[in-house]
Amino acid sequence: ESPSYWFIFQDRRMLVETGGDRPTPPMALRLADLGLETGRVHYLGNLGDRPCFAADAAPGAAPPPGLAWMDMYRVYMDSAPDLFRVAGRALQVVDWDRTRRYCSACGRLLVLDSRERVKVCRGCGRQVFPRLSPAVIVAVSRGPEILLARSPRFPGGMFSTIAGFVEAGETLEETVAREVREETGIRVEGITYFGSQHWPFPDSLMVGFTARWHSGDI
Repeated sequence: ESPSYWFIFQDRRMLVETGGDRPTPPMALRLADLGLETGRVHYLGNLGDRPCFAADAAPGAAPPPGLAWMDMYRVYMDSAPDLFRVAGRALQVVDWDRTRRYCSACGRLLVLDSRERVKVCRGCGRQVFPRLSPAVIVAVSRGPEILLARSPRFPGGMFSTIAGFVEAGETLEETVAREVREETGIRVEGITYFGSQHWPFPDSLMVGFTARWHSGDI
């Protein structure tokens, strides 16, 4: 029996080993081996040949010796991509379980289904799946230039391409055009799909595009 990866969260911080070059979740045969009290445990599948589990720790719980709580943005910046994919999924599942406890229609307690990842209201039958919020991010070019923007909440010196959430009734391409226009005042053309990425901040699917400047000044 090989040890499992344990993706354990306290709010939006993940428990990581502190000794290596990159943050990694602790490994143990059983959750009890970590000496940390948690809520419900969720099976996530395997990373390589190691089973992966997620759980929510109590607020204020101290990390076990040799481990530390790390903000998920740091985990994203410093960890291996395949590990972050599982960590992001783990955070979304834990956050969903933590925040979707009662039925929004009738107020009854939701029950976790044993066959798939869904919660069911035994009162009105409503099903509640983990939420996924589509968002777009776009690299706008004008010749050799690329459009970057800065939010007041960013750390010093940090800039980003334009991004935003999809609104009801929009296509992804319409969202790209609207977000660029709202944030910078310019219009774009040649909107082309580039790729997608899970983005657990808090529960997004980030859909990437490229586009060309058409008109307008910054």
